[in-house]
Amino acid sequence: MICNTPPDKTPPSLTDAHVSAFQLDGETLHVGWGGFKDKESNVKRFQACIGSTPGGEDIVECENVELDQLKTFTFSNFTGLDGVFLYASVFAENGEELESMLAARIEIDDSAPEVRSVLVERAYDGAFVDTPLLKHNDTRGLQFMVQVVEPNSELHVVTEVVEYAIGLGPDSYQDACEWTEVVQNFTANPWALVSVSDLELQFRVKYYIHIRTGNTVGTCFAWGVLCCGKQGARC
Repeated sequence: MICNTPPDKTPPSLTDAHVSAFQLDGETLHVGWGGFKDKESNVKRFQACIGSTPGGEDIVECENVELDQLKTFTFSNFTGLDGVFLYASVFAENGEELESMLAARIEIDDSAPEVRSVLVERAYDGAFVDTPLLKHNDTRGLQFMVQVVEPNSELHVVTEVVEYAIGLGPDSYQDACEWTEVVQNFTANPWALVSVSDLELQFRVKYYIHIRTGNTVGTCFAWGVLCCGKQGARC
């Protein structure tokens, strides 16, 4: 038998190839791909890995996924990787064992949306101020403004929830007001005006306004300001 077909000397084409990667939660990355083509000897298998550079596997070694076009990587945690850019790399191999590689960059998130500012209304002139200890003469209510920003650049990582509570100390959260959600799209507008009513505050008592935030990958943070300061704690 005589075979007139010349051997395939080129790797799979990347013309229509694509790779996407996104973080599902605090320990999972999801990678998908497609469009790798090889007309001469066909794509025979894919390998996927995670690294600090395109094609690198210093974070997760390359794994043979046969002809699957999806791979979920599970980590114990992302400690120390917050804000770090990693690369999900996919290698396509044809029948002649020639490879092509394409990578997608992703910014890892291991921190909650940031509380950039809390301004409490000053009773005598209505101004919103950042004062270490503000005297407040209304025992039934108060108003404050809060600024919350999600610094992660990935489009799917956004502020999902912002809540406030009023307590008697840095680690005492709900003595005067239980956790209550601030209903607002903080992606569109990072500032929110919060009005709290039906309180039973006591004169000559220090209260803390606590803010906790969470994003779409599940990380959260609790932050408190001394009112009527500065205090923060992971949750």
